[in-house]
Amino acid sequence: MLKSIDDRITDLTRTILDAAQADAEKINAEAKHRESEILKRGELQAKQLYAEILEKARREAELRKEEKLAEITVKARVEAYERREQLLESVFSQVKDRLAIIPNEPSYAEALMGLIREAIGQLQSNNVVLKFDAKSRKIVTEEDLRKLSSELGTQIEIGENLSEGTGVVAKDEKGHRSFENTLERRLERQMERLRSKVFEILIGENA
Repeated sequence: MLKSIDDRITDLTRTILDAAQADAEKINAEAKHRESEILKRGELQAKQLYAEILEKARREAELRKEEKLAEITVKARVEAYERREQLLESVFSQVKDRLAIIPNEPSYAEALMGLIREAIGQLQSNNVVLKFDAKSRKIVTEEDLRKLSSELGTQIEIGENLSEGTGVVAKDEKGHRSFENTLERRLERQMERLRSKVFEILIGENA
């Protein structure tokens, strides 16, 4: 029995719908597969990104730690240096304070002649003017200076007293050249050489 036109249309419609349904299911399946792949890739990328962020954070933390350590180390060295300088300054300050009483010691007269002889020798002049602090001026005698003048072949004159310092300052007669041989100046000249030795003593005493 032949199907009617309507039946044929119905069958054709069903066939087309079935095919469309199959295509749709296939498309949906492919879409879900792609979506799954995309999600997997996204999850992997997210994990990689998370790992990168963690690694970056760790590196930054290490860097800050190293920077902080370096900062602390530098600060400690600066503080140690400042402490050392304070100790040295304290020692040299006490030494300077004691210089003024050295002329009271019995051995100073001989030491003073050595200071005078050295100062004149540094000038290498035929005529020199010597300036003393008040205490040293009282210690050195005219006879001492006459003997020294004869020994060195140098004319020696006495100038006004020093306004500061303990010892002698020698100048040539025209005042062009001078040599300061006070105890304070000698201490300054030796200070750099003495600094390391004094610091070693201080460290030994504090240990």
